[in-house]
Amino acid sequence: MDADTRSALMIAAARACLGTRFRHQGRQRRHGLDCLGLVVVAARAAGIALIDSRCYSRQPSPSDFQYYVLANRLVKANKPAPGTVGVFDFGSGPQHVALFTPSGMIHAYAPSRKVVEHGFGAPWTDQLSQVFSLPSS
Repeated sequence: MDADTRSALMIAAARACLGTRFRHQGRQRRHGLDCLGLVVVAARAAGIALIDSRCYSRQPSPSDFQYYVLANRLVKANKPAPGTVGVFDFGSGPQHVALFTPSGMIHAYAPSRKVVEHGFGAPWTDQLSQVFSLPSS
């Protein structure tokens, strides 16, 4: 499967979750999702089996994100593109992830209490710390 098809499948799966309630460490649409859970669900829809762990607190530490990057062989990308995953720093290291779409980003966002999609502008552009592509399988 080529990268464009993978990205389209991931974005479609994430969009199918819009409105799903936020649930810390959630991994199922019917029970709720957190930001990492949404990426896991989207990746699975594209045939990508990520190594997953729920050993993180509500305020994840930088080492939690480092684990995911290394364990899943994520590839650093130069800039946001559809199907890439953005890692966001709210002031104390990486704490949030979102899936980029052609028009912005989709993420399970605790302050919104649900999965949302919106444009990628301020303040998100200022808080973006890294962008990654998922492995092909």
